Amino acid sequence: MAGSVSRCCLRTALCRLVNGSSKFSPVVIQVAGLKDVRPPEEIDITIPEKPKLKPMQKVPDPPHRKEFRNLIEIRGPELHNNTLKHGQFGIQALAGGYMKHGHFEMIRFGINRYIGSKKNVFAEWRVDAPYKSVTKRPPGTRMGGGKASINHWVTPVRSGRIIVELCGKLEWKEVEKILNQTAEKLPFAAKAVSQEIIDKDLEKDWEEMVNNQNPWTFERIVRGNYMGIQKYTGPFDFKWFDKHK
Repeated sequence: MAGSVSRCCLRTALCRLVNGSSKFSPVVIQVAGLKDVRPPEEIDITIPEKPKLKPMQKVPDPPHRKEFRNLIEIRGPELHNNTLKHGQFGIQALAGGYMKHGHFEMIRFGINRYIGSKKNVFAEWRVDAPYKSVTKRPPGTRMGGGKASINHWVTPVRSGRIIVELCGKLEWKEVEKILNQTAEKLPFAAKAVSQEIIDKDLEKDWEEMVNNQNPWTFERIVRGNYMGIQKYTGPFDFKWFDKHK
């Protein structure tokens, strides 16, 4: 009883203070919400002596000979280096392409600048240095004369390949921005990923394959040659069925 009387008196006093009357009217009082400030989970990772990304060689040693394009090196999914070694954060390719030496330097400058003097953070390359030769003729050259001379060196990357990892005592919100900014500058589609994102993507693909209720899939249409579609498809359409170019 005493508690209800005290609350009634408090409400009447607030009404008189705001409106100058004892009649009831709602009073809005702003209250700050509670934030989740729990510390991150402890991760057992050994920090190397040199935590920053090392520079990659611009030319392989010794230089390789001239070679054909071999587009199969950038087609299809990556079957080996498609998982995070340390299970934290990194950049994953969403399509195939070539990485030049300038792309390696762009990644190295951006991530090393972020690491700075942090003691509990390190980065690691997951791709090889440029090793594939690319030839190019100077403008205005006549046809013939054999294969052109080597112009630069690249690293082939397939869809799903992990390019670089960023590990240590970090949270996803801390590294998401720098990883996305770096991924946008690559010559092929890429995105920042964490172990949770990779697991969710695999689970989503599995659910779509199992729970698909549409019988007219791309695989059925190509195999059945509906409307003569096989005239416009290639051998890789029969291998990956439009999932990878």
